[in-house]
Amino acid sequence: MTTSNTFQRAILMGLNRTGKHVYPGLESVADRAVRKRQERRARGLASGRSETGYDLNRAGRRLVALADAAQDRALRRSARREEVAA
Repeated sequence: MTTSNTFQRAILMGLNRTGKHVYPGLESVADRAVRKRQERRARGLASGRSETGYDLNRAGRRLVALADAAQDRALRRSARREEVAA
């Protein structure tokens, strides 16, 4: 892929190097949302000293809480869509 400027090229190189670049059409919006929620929760759990979640620092607890809230919202949204479709 050719880029129009060096700034865009640097961004694409960084995304490719970190493995965060997803080429268009390979991942749907819903799949990306699920993946991002899982990554956010994993980052929160990794910031603590324990897998149990009790020793997490404030930032880790916040990331886990945000990921759990996002998961709950997604479940409620899908339930509403199923009710409307039925």
